[in-house]
Amino acid sequence: MELRESYIPYGTSRPICLWIVVVVLGCPFLSLALMSMAGKSAPTLLTVFFISYVVGILIGKKIDRCKDAAYTADKYSVTFSQIYKKSETIYFSDIDTVTVYNQRKRTKGSYRSGGGRSFYVETLVILTLDGEEHIYKMEMDLKPNARMEAMGIMDKMFEMGKFSVLKKHIEANEVL
Repeated sequence: MELRESYIPYGTSRPICLWIVVVVLGCPFLSLALMSMAGKSAPTLLTVFFISYVVGILIGKKIDRCKDAAYTADKYSVTFSQIYKKSETIYFSDIDTVTVYNQRKRTKGSYRSGGGRSFYVETLVILTLDGEEHIYKMEMDLKPNARMEAMGIMDKMFEMGKFSVLKKHIEANEVL
């Protein structure tokens, strides 16, 4: 059985979103500025604006995809991949320990809006036999809920996290 999941690594979404805004808005306005300096007519300016806006959206989508990461696990190994980064393969026979833990985080926010937003970060730590430590973090889709935490439901939700499922897969297929 092969297991494949994609996730957004924790801590990578904000700077990339800024780049998307710069590229999507920057391409059309830069082309308009260059065309107006060249003294072109209004229909030509609108055509160039439209084409550069479409190109900016396509470039922005490509930049947005670089925050996506994925892992693929089969019977013998797990491979972590991210666009524009080298893939990393870890064989189950080389793994010493696998740990998954969840941490509640809160973003900073203004006083008027009642603070930031709360969320959970799931962290996977793989320690190999040669002493290497591989750490992967992702923001979970769960919203903190005090009532669910008190009833113990959040523990069940954490067990269904993407890295928790991967940990179970590694433990089930690990060579002893």
